[in-house]
Amino acid sequence: MTGKYQQIAAVLEREIREGVHTVRFPSEADLAKRFATTGMTVRKALEVLAAKRLIYKVPYVGTFVGQKQERELRIYWPIPHNSGFFQELGRCVQSRFPSLRIRFEHDPALVPECDLICSRATFAGTYTDSVMPYPAELVERFRSAPDYFQEPFETHRIGRHTYALPVLFSPMVLNLNPCAAAWNIPLPEPSSLDYDSLSAIGAEARKHGGALWDLRTAGFVLLCQLFSCGNGSGRLASLPPDAVRDVFSRFRKLWRFCAFHDEIPCVFSAGVRQNGNSPGMLFLFPLPWCGLRRYSLMSGDFLLLSNSCRQVREALDAAAAFLSPEVQKVIASWGMGLPVLKYAAVDSLTAGGESDAVYLQACGHLLTNNASEQTMRLRFFAQFGALLPDGTGLDDLERYVLSAIGFARSAADVRSPNIQKRLMAFLDL
Repeated sequence: MTGKYQQIAAVLEREIREGVHTVRFPSEADLAKRFATTGMTVRKALEVLAAKRLIYKVPYVGTFVGQKQERELRIYWPIPHNSGFFQELGRCVQSRFPSLRIRFEHDPALVPECDLICSRATFAGTYTDSVMPYPAELVERFRSAPDYFQEPFETHRIGRHTYALPVLFSPMVLNLNPCAAAWNIPLPEPSSLDYDSLSAIGAEARKHGGALWDLRTAGFVLLCQLFSCGNGSGRLASLPPDAVRDVFSRFRKLWRFCAFHDEIPCVFSAGVRQNGNSPGMLFLFPLPWCGLRRYSLMSGDFLLLSNSCRQVREALDAAAAFLSPEVQKVIASWGMGLPVLKYAAVDSLTAGGESDAVYLQACGHLLTNNASEQTMRLRFFAQFGALLPDGTGLDDLERYVLSAIGFARSAADVRSPNIQKRLMAFLDL
C-alpha cells in the first residue's frame, strides 16, 4: 500500500505530463490545502518529483516545472554596497528568470568574465536654494507610496537595440562625518553653507588635528562651484571667465584646510548615495553657497552588455528587468538612489511629471552631448590630483579651465562639424 505522499506525487506527475502545470508550480501551502494534508507530506511528494527531474526549486523564489538549467548570469557592479541590498536585488531579478542564477561581482579583474557591466556616468544637476539634492517629498513618495511603482518603467530604444539601460540616479552630496560631532564643531544650516562658514569649520578642524575635506572632495566642490557660474545648462561655453576667476580666488582661501593623507579625519566627504548609516551623518550640498545657482554632479548607473557575453538574449532580458517596478522599489527602499523616472532615455532624461521634474531640472544630455564637458572633467581631476599642499599647480589648473571655456565657445560659434571636432579635440590636451 502506497503512502499518501506517493499518491500525491503520482497525481501531480500525471498533471505535469498532461500540461496542467507548465512554468510555476503550486506552493506547498496551496498543495497542502488542496490535498487536505500537512506541509511535511507535501514536501516529501515534491522530493519525489524533484528526484525525477520534473520540478526544481529556486531559493526564496518558488518551485518550477522542468529540469533546472545551471546557468549563471554575472553582473559587475563596481562598488560593493550593502550585501543585503544585493541579495534582495538578486532575488528580485532572479524571480523573473528561474533558470538563471544572478551573481554580482565587485572585483575589476573579473569584468572580462561578466555578462553585464554596471558603468557610471556623471551629468549636470541644478537646484534652487530651497531644493535639496534629495527632495524630501520625492523620497517619501518613492519609499512609502507603492502606487508610483505599479506603472511600468520604460527605457528609450532605437529600433531593436537598447544601447544602455539606466538603473538608478543619485546626486553628489557632502557627507558630514561623525568626527564633526566629536569635535563639537558648530555647523550652519545646509542651505546657508558658504565660504566663510567653511573657513571657520576648517580652522576648528585643524585645532583637533583634522581637515575640512580630502583632496577628492575638494575637487568635486570646486568643479561644482565652477559650473554654478553658468546658466544651469552644465555647458562649458556658458561659464563666464570673470566668475570662474572669482571662484578660484575664493577656493584658494580654503586650500590650507585640505587633507593630503588618508589617515587625517575630515569633516566632509563626497558621496553619491543617501543610505549612510554612520551616527550623526547628514547630507549637504556638494558646494558652498555664494549667491550662484546650485550645481551638482549627478551620478547615473547604467547596465551595458559585455563583449564576452555568451547568453545575449538572457542578459538583455535580465537588464530590462532592472527597470521593473519591483526592482526599482528595492533600489528606492534601500536608499541606493532615486529610481529611474518613468520614461528614461540613453542620451537624455525626460521627466514623467511635475514632481519628477523637481528632481531633474536641468540634467542635460548624458552620453552624447556632454562629451566635451566629460573630457574637461577628466582632465580637471587629472590636474587636480597633482596639486601640491602649498597650492602649486592651482594657477595652471585655472588657466586650463579658462582655455577649455574658450575652446568650447569657439566650437559653439563654428558651424562646420569638422572644425568643431578639431577645436573640441583641444580640450583633451
